[in-house]
Amino acid sequence: MSKIAEPKRTILAFAAGTWRWPQVFGSPRYHLWTLAQRGWRVVYVEPPVRLRISSSHAAPPDAMHPAEFHIIAPGMMLPFAPRMVPNRALGEWWRQLTANRMAKGAKSFLSRMGWRVDAVWYGAPWHGAIAGHFADVASVYHVYDELAKSPALNSWQQQMLHDWEKDLMQSAHVTACSSLPQLEARRTVARRTLLLENAIPDDFGGKVSEGSRSGVLRASLSKLPRPLFLYGGVIDHRMDGALVKKLLSNERVGAVSFAGNLDRNTDNELKDLLQQHPKVHLLGRLSHEDYPVVYEQADALILLHKRNQFTETMYPEKLNEYLSSGKPILSIPLPEVVRIASQCELPGAVHFIHSAGDMDNAISACVDDRDAALSQARISVARKHIWSAMGAVLDDALGALL
Repeated sequence: MSKIAEPKRTILAFAAGTWRWPQVFGSPRYHLWTLAQRGWRVVYVEPPVRLRISSSHAAPPDAMHPAEFHIIAPGMMLPFAPRMVPNRALGEWWRQLTANRMAKGAKSFLSRMGWRVDAVWYGAPWHGAIAGHFADVASVYHVYDELAKSPALNSWQQQMLHDWEKDLMQSAHVTACSSLPQLEARRTVARRTLLLENAIPDDFGGKVSEGSRSGVLRASLSKLPRPLFLYGGVIDHRMDGALVKKLLSNERVGAVSFAGNLDRNTDNELKDLLQQHPKVHLLGRLSHEDYPVVYEQADALILLHKRNQFTETMYPEKLNEYLSSGKPILSIPLPEVVRIASQCELPGAVHFIHSAGDMDNAISACVDDRDAALSQARISVARKHIWSAMGAVLDDALGALL
């Protein structure tokens, strides 16, 4: 029997949320998953309410399951979430309480296992309160979204997160950002920055699922009028209702399908539109295997976010998924969408809507876009943004840091 190699290093990862398999494909949690595949031991500390410390593995298919990915939940601990905090004073108290419980639970688990920590990963601005417990360990703060600019938060919550993040960046050895705008905004404060882009699985779209659910989705989508425009992902406050309404009013659009759950913070007017318009087909929440199936059935894919301080810094997870399908993409010109589209060897990877007046022309460009070479060029761009590539970037950065 061959001997299992010892992990080369251990990273203690404080998560912003619970590990759920499957996550959406671009989830930042998968950077850590990929580290485990590359030989790291990952201790993933999640903050749900639990009665005891538990050590367990996630439950994906065995072939994708790194043996050294461990999940613990510190006992009797309430999660921290800015929208749950009613005032600034309580926010700081709650943050400290959460930090102390998470740190104590993590140290107890590591002591029982006899493991030494080589690096610490912080996944949210409020984790700065944990940093004092691991001041002598190399640390990474991962910026996924501009949470301090989220329109879902009130002004004092935004300022609270901004202040906490500034403190965390000054203590963390590396601040890893998922987009260039995020990175540029933090260079003057962070000790060191790293671009760690969103990614998709190495085999995303390469093998479309043939399960029973896939057959139902294909049958449902095949009956819709053509051309079919499709959105993949959660529907929330980021979506621009005016652009969606204009899309639905275009004569060249047969149907618009939304593959994802309708979030509670979605604008009420947009909710009513999506639930009542005859051209709209809501698929609800899908599993990660279903997205390549629905993209395969679409004629064009849409990214119609509002433009504000929150979205302007985004690297949308769905962009790489869209590109991997090879299908035409209708999008607003967010900086990161423009940057990634420019990596395509052929022009027209994304059909942009620079103003409301561009909408009809951009829709027509999508409907008429059937260039096989351009489709393959989109797929080639997506292949540059995969988990293994981003895992290597993070692995190298941690190696240099240590």
